[in-house]
Amino acid sequence: MHRAQTGFLKTLLHKWYASIDLFEPKELTMLSLASLNTLVRSSSLLLCYFSWWLLLWTGYVDLYIDGTGLFSHFWEYFTPMYYGIGAAPRIYLCSLMIVSFVMMLSVRSSLEAKTAGYFIRYSARLPFYALLFFVVPQIYTIPVFWLISFFLFDAQYSLKSFFYSIYNGLILNLMYAPFLLCVGAAHGLLFELHALIWNLTPLDEHYFVPYATKYGVSMILYLFFVAMLHTFYVRVVQSDSTSKWFWRVR
Repeated sequence: MHRAQTGFLKTLLHKWYASIDLFEPKELTMLSLASLNTLVRSSSLLLCYFSWWLLLWTGYVDLYIDGTGLFSHFWEYFTPMYYGIGAAPRIYLCSLMIVSFVMMLSVRSSLEAKTAGYFIRYSARLPFYALLFFVVPQIYTIPVFWLISFFLFDAQYSLKSFFYSIYNGLILNLMYAPFLLCVGAAHGLLFELHALIWNLTPLDEHYFVPYATKYGVSMILYLFFVAMLHTFYVRVVQSDSTSKWFWRVR
């Protein structure tokens, strides 16, 4: 047992050291460019299929409850979902969950054509995703939720795969903790800066232009964050299908 623990720690430290290579200028440049490309592709899908109903609806609810813009939280959604007073916060959170669901599907790489049928087929995974969304803390510096979700979408649709996805997401965060911590912290600071600037802006958010700006920028920040995580995920997980670190349903 002691030998196994020692071997695990050595392997983990080796992975942590290797993850530092991702901070090289060349690696960061490639990661950023690939993330921008994913951002553009996924944005076109979102605008095509969801802009005229889901995104507008969620923006309206956010405006109605006087929110700070989409995806500006740093913790979990279970507490406001359970203890929120009235239906408004629950409607908002469910709308937010569906928006994040379609954003994740838009960002992920897939051999399937991303038509309306693609989103309809993956809607069967929404209950599993909703459980993750409301239970797993969403902290940018520890992006467990998002990486679990990518594993969930790539796995077979089963309860066993759901639990495997949770394990795999935790392992991936542990393996590349130094890199993910820094990337998540950078995005977290951007979100905080976004919220701070908006709070200091002496414009009434109920005017269309300033609110639309706040709403749009928050979505772009979130989408770029998810795109960068997926670029990292593809490089580490999908490029090495023989890795013994991850459990895969056979």
